[in-house]
Amino acid sequence: MLTPTLQAAIRPFRPFGNTPAISLTRDLPQGVDADVLLFECEDVRHILYTCHAEQDFPDRKLDVTACNADENVIARNALLLALILDGREAGSSEKMWNIFFHMYLDESDMKLLEAQAKKLVAVSEDLGQWHASSYGSTLRFGDAGTLSAVRSVWSQHVAAVDAKDSTEYKNRFESARGKSQAFKDRVWGTQGLAHTGTRSSAPLSFQMTGDMIASTERYWDTGFSNHHPPGTAVLPNPMFSVAMSDAIPLAFPSDPLLGFHLAAAHATLTQLSPLRLTGQASGEPAIFDAAQLQFRLWTDAFRRAAARVTVRYVSAHCFSFCHTLQYNIDTGETNAHWYRHEHGFQALELAGSEYGKQGETPRKFDVIDTSNFSDRHGALGVLISAGPLLKNKPSSSLYTKLVPPGLNSRSEAFDDILCGYTKALSLLLGLAPIEYWTNNTIESYSDDFVAVTLDGGSQTGKETHSQVAWKHDKCVAGSNPPPGKLLVKPEDLANLAYRAYLNMFEHENMLKMADDMESGSDLPFPNAHTKYHRGTLVALVKIICKSVRTDAEEVGRCLFGKLSTDQSRLLTFAHMPSFEFEMIESGLRTEEPVPSTDSTAGDSNAPFCKWKSLPTAVAVTLVIPPSRWKPIYGIALKRDMGLGGFALDGNLRSGGTNKHAWHSMYSDVQVAFGTVSTRGSRDDDGFTVLVDEDKNSWNGNSPLVVSFYASSWALRTDIPNTLVAVTLQHAAKNIREFRTAVNSAMPILSIYDTPLLDEEHVFISKHPPGQTSYFIVGGTLPPTGVEELAVSTPSPQAYFAANFDERTLHFLSLTGHIDITSDKGKQLLNDKVPITLHEASPFTINIVFGNSALVLPVHFPIPILKDLTKTRIARKSGYIELIAPFAEASTNRCLDSYVFPTIRSESGLPITLNIPHLSLDTLPILDVDNKDDLLFFTMLASCTLSNRERSLRNATFAGPAPTSDDSPLSPLPRVNFKESLFTMCMLSSGLQGGQTGLFALSKPKAGGIHMLVFVSAIRLDATAAGVVLDTAVLPFSREMLEGGEAGELKDFLLLLRTLECCTLTVDDDELRLWKQLLPAYVERCRTWEHTSACEYARPGAAVPLSLEDGGRVLCSCGRGRMPDGYVAVPEWDTASKFCTRAAIGLAYACPFVEEVVDPALPGIIASKNDAFWQRGPGRRPSGRPGGGKRGANSLAGLAGEACWSCGRTRANKPGGGQLKKCMRCLKARYCSVECQKDDWPTKHRFECIMAEENQGVVSYLGLE
Repeated sequence: MLTPTLQAAIRPFRPFGNTPAISLTRDLPQGVDADVLLFECEDVRHILYTCHAEQDFPDRKLDVTACNADENVIARNALLLALILDGREAGSSEKMWNIFFHMYLDESDMKLLEAQAKKLVAVSEDLGQWHASSYGSTLRFGDAGTLSAVRSVWSQHVAAVDAKDSTEYKNRFESARGKSQAFKDRVWGTQGLAHTGTRSSAPLSFQMTGDMIASTERYWDTGFSNHHPPGTAVLPNPMFSVAMSDAIPLAFPSDPLLGFHLAAAHATLTQLSPLRLTGQASGEPAIFDAAQLQFRLWTDAFRRAAARVTVRYVSAHCFSFCHTLQYNIDTGETNAHWYRHEHGFQALELAGSEYGKQGETPRKFDVIDTSNFSDRHGALGVLISAGPLLKNKPSSSLYTKLVPPGLNSRSEAFDDILCGYTKALSLLLGLAPIEYWTNNTIESYSDDFVAVTLDGGSQTGKETHSQVAWKHDKCVAGSNPPPGKLLVKPEDLANLAYRAYLNMFEHENMLKMADDMESGSDLPFPNAHTKYHRGTLVALVKIICKSVRTDAEEVGRCLFGKLSTDQSRLLTFAHMPSFEFEMIESGLRTEEPVPSTDSTAGDSNAPFCKWKSLPTAVAVTLVIPPSRWKPIYGIALKRDMGLGGFALDGNLRSGGTNKHAWHSMYSDVQVAFGTVSTRGSRDDDGFTVLVDEDKNSWNGNSPLVVSFYASSWALRTDIPNTLVAVTLQHAAKNIREFRTAVNSAMPILSIYDTPLLDEEHVFISKHPPGQTSYFIVGGTLPPTGVEELAVSTPSPQAYFAANFDERTLHFLSLTGHIDITSDKGKQLLNDKVPITLHEASPFTINIVFGNSALVLPVHFPIPILKDLTKTRIARKSGYIELIAPFAEASTNRCLDSYVFPTIRSESGLPITLNIPHLSLDTLPILDVDNKDDLLFFTMLASCTLSNRERSLRNATFAGPAPTSDDSPLSPLPRVNFKESLFTMCMLSSGLQGGQTGLFALSKPKAGGIHMLVFVSAIRLDATAAGVVLDTAVLPFSREMLEGGEAGELKDFLLLLRTLECCTLTVDDDELRLWKQLLPAYVERCRTWEHTSACEYARPGAAVPLSLEDGGRVLCSCGRGRMPDGYVAVPEWDTASKFCTRAAIGLAYACPFVEEVVDPALPGIIASKNDAFWQRGPGRRPSGRPGGGKRGANSLAGLAGEACWSCGRTRANKPGGGQLKKCMRCLKARYCSVECQKDDWPTKHRFECIMAEENQGVVSYLGLE
């Protein structure tokens, strides 16, 4: 494995996930077939929801490969999907819910489960029989081993039903449940507060926290998700009882309801809203009803889509499966000699019928969702394993979920994702973190706000994940053709790998370790293990060498030289033998033959010395008696290290009286419990070791069998005196917790050691048990050497070289080299025509000859700074080089408009990069008439500004008062855009000021109104933990206003004067940003298909079509495709012909770029900060313009009811009647919507304090 194998004495059973379902195809164009890979998917919620979320989209084929190491999970999921496929005659939605989610069943449910399990067992004797069955076209298995393991579980289900009435069966399950509860209470506390549940109720997490906690506790107390389970449901459910035992507790916080979108249970929805509950239930019962309703809708959607859906299962460690696929892609072979699981000696060999040369099973994927696999195994391991399987398409994404170390340090944690060099290593891997470069995401941080509020700012142990989507950087640039491979000097790559090595193994820093041991700190690795070993570094370098232009062998030589002299890491020298042979096996170092005999070996009569050939590395298998491993097991359980686990190292070291002590270590070990047998003679090359495994694992009494590859040179150094040992991994916590038990001196924490020639406990073979060759990492390495760099095509294409800081090794800039090969270009160079640079996009610089006589675009794989780019022009040699520094995500203006970028594919289809698609008509509609229930909406809209953006906005309003009627605008268009979004949200909901759904974007000095936005509804978007505005957009163009339909449109525009319309004043930059975003908002909810006549597909077209005033923005494919009765405005049938539907969502900063939550928030919420809440009425925050009271218009000194903007009272208000009230503070009064809009930007926004009945966290997060 690419990560240390953790020895977890407790391995909880995870029957379902604890985060809400997402659409797996959310970032893919509608109607395009999709291949998906899922890591460790606990249940089928994502698959079911995807079918539901896509029901209004053009049809697509969906092929999902689900890799999970637990065959019990796969068996559950496949059985449920089979029930769904069999239709309603097989069982109602309620019965399927009971079987899949409840811990106890009644007789009828048990009979249904038994019948289904027997049916599956009958058609699963082998892959051929299964794939020919009625299920085989939809449910498939990637290898015979997976099907066999799953069939065994189904058989156990049948046996459990037969034993359902036995006392032994019931007592065993009750004992397992008791152990689960005790384990939960010990690790999580008796309250069981799990912050992951807040995401399921988002964006109403604040309001629902109590009910969510009570729901989870109820499930753990009773085994049921509902309040009133049937009294006859008393039989332990085999779907749980087969997997659980005293040693395998139920994972916390397992709760069936957490996989659903539960905000709909609490929100006030319109009468005709999707997901609206018809009953009177509230609180916990409503949460259950909402989940059951969604389950029924999702299962029905899957059944309808089944003909277009394929779900493939592989029971294996995800790294094993990924590297086997990489090797399969390169060679067609189905066995890369990886073990199936972290524990055990079963090899993974994929089915030839599926993955052979004639197989049609996907090997590369449009979507790779790794869930939170990075938390346990490291993001670096995930990217080098799954990254090469990502299709080279702009829409393809590899998703990782990461738990940063704390809200206040998230931005600092970005580089730590990839061992301190995330920007550089991601560039070399060819992967771009799209949320980082856009500094933008559609997902809100509602769960973060709950976490910091409930915990007073503490994030210790709380799982608030942030998603990072990785895309091929060449695709993100949006260029055609894409940039070629990056040129990297071997010494630069070796230096960077060495620096990453130092960060990987910081725990071996002798000075830091001494400090940790002296202070008693658990740092740096409180879980007593690292996420990487030396093999991870080798794999990283190999994958990079496949991705860039470099000399792989020279990289290996330089890196090996650096590590050979490193003295900063305590165990560098001990790990050098393993590092060397892993480099040889990976093709990064030339293999030196090992002689079969050597006079220096000390004993050439050792059996393996008689082999005909001795490979660079051989397998050492050590058998450890129970008496030696059981004390470790006891301490792990006592100290709660049984869950996180601890890692083991294999060792060879000198023993006896050897004066020249030596020691070699091997961290890539494979472990199982059982008894060893052999085949063949020890002194024969074909000697084989076999293990009869004991499934009782740590709870049995079998020996612990540990196998690892060891260097042949090290093995033969001093054969008579060499000891073979297994030790605990060297980490501060291991030393403190286990040192007494192992009774070993520092730095060795040996569990067991014995002489190399101990034939009872030591077995030397060419390969470890179950394998026939060395495992292949990252497929095959291409021929070494740097390929020819010259470009001889008439249309020149650039190649790029990476430039690194010599001191820090951080990435500084890219050199783009372009050969001028055309006759025209050469002539212009010879004529010494002036050459200038123009920025076409954050990724593209146009080289412009003269007055655009020739324009050559240079597409960089990352955002760069044109203004700081240096130019080298070789007029005689005929090339141009651009040395361009990369842009910082939060500080460089070139990325201001890179918010929700949309690029044009080769076919002309618009491709969105970072905005999830959704079916608007399936989302719940909020009832805006009930303002009290919309409090959360203000929080969501207010928090779009990061702390930095909020400071910039405040500084703008702190400047001199505007001299005209225009509101002051920030110099940053992104800030102004978010301000406009906030206004749209507040006015369309009626939470602040008047209420209108009609908005006009206006440049008063440049043509007036440029765009209309009609808000039809505000919908819950639970997958983004937020809301979305369901809108129709009408961007005006000269063609539209002057063409044949102009008369019809102008009549409607004249009618608009009579309607309540909010005019949003924008400047040139903000208007351009809106135009850039419109294609993404339209594509996000597109239910129609682009036609062959689409304007985007025309030669030379762009997305959007134009950014110029009066230019056309959107294609005409979606124009007029609006639902009936979409908005209630006069002559809508006329206006709708010109409108396009768009899903406008809020935009939040990326937490890995900058701080998204103010650290002061918990204290302010807890105490309500008297100075803040009770500041004098009408007083503005210090430093803002016009401090003090506003005379007759102040909150305190209001003389009667008068308009706070113009001063009119009820008596002289045009038309008479009551003055309108600010719905936020309930104090300010206005005679018209116009007066309220005029007063807000420069005056009332600074003094509007939430009314007492509306106060709470929103008051702080609003625009105070």
